[in-house]
Amino acid sequence: MISRKNIIQLVVLVVAVIGIILARVYFHQGTETKSPPTSNIPATPRMLTYTNPAYSIQYPTNWKKTQEKEEITFSSPLESSADTFQEKLSIGPLAGPSTNLDGFFKEYVDMLKKAAAVDNPSDTTLGGYPAHTVIFTVKPKDQPLLKMMQIFTQKGTKLYGITYRAEPDKYDANFATIQTMIGSFHFIISPEELEAFVTCLKDKKVTFYGASWCSHCTEQKELFEKSAKSLPYVECSTPGGKEQTANCKNKGIPGYPTWEFAGGSRVSGLMTLQDLAKKSGCTLS
Repeated sequence: MISRKNIIQLVVLVVAVIGIILARVYFHQGTETKSPPTSNIPATPRMLTYTNPAYSIQYPTNWKKTQEKEEITFSSPLESSADTFQEKLSIGPLAGPSTNLDGFFKEYVDMLKKAAAVDNPSDTTLGGYPAHTVIFTVKPKDQPLLKMMQIFTQKGTKLYGITYRAEPDKYDANFATIQTMIGSFHFIISPEELEAFVTCLKDKKVTFYGASWCSHCTEQKELFEKSAKSLPYVECSTPGGKEQTANCKNKGIPGYPTWEFAGGSRVSGLMTLQDLAKKSGCTLS
């Protein structure tokens, strides 16, 4: 578990980073370049897609993307010549030793409460993975108030965080765009991870029942990419697609796709990889 010292350092770092960002924006210091002012921000902006080997996320075409090491930041355009602060969404892995998400989040929130006004933390999901979120307001020394939302999740042994920061009176105005961005986020699953996941499904005695003519079965297989050929798949359609095989009749398979798990429990319909991982006990890492 991450040490108390590291938690304290993380909270201090949050406040320090906020101060640096605001100092650059308000006093034009540092190397960050502000986007040119624009008087009209579209309510439903067109989106671009940013992808790296770890994850993918969409962002509005009129937002600026910057990168510092492994952290990616998307900055909103200025609304007018009087606007002096760009709302931002940042995403990246958390530095430091690997730890448990729940343990990290509890200690982080406990320490955060000593430096900021914290709303009730809550559970959520990010890219289909279990996650925790917290909203808080903080006032760095000699700087105006800032409202922030952070979401933390874990993939394998690595923790990831998404941070939305805005002036309190602009927080809600940009929230719909932020939700769209966060909703588009998903982790990239490597071919090696998919193959290991399929192997685990077979080891866990999971069975995928489908039919050659079933479009949802095709969609299900596509989620596994090249590893689909290794799935524990049972074809339930006879040649020509007019009948159900005796095996599937005897099993009482009602429709396709149907997933059967250890102990005999079943789920009918297309399942996400994350739902399969949760139901089977296999991990995507």
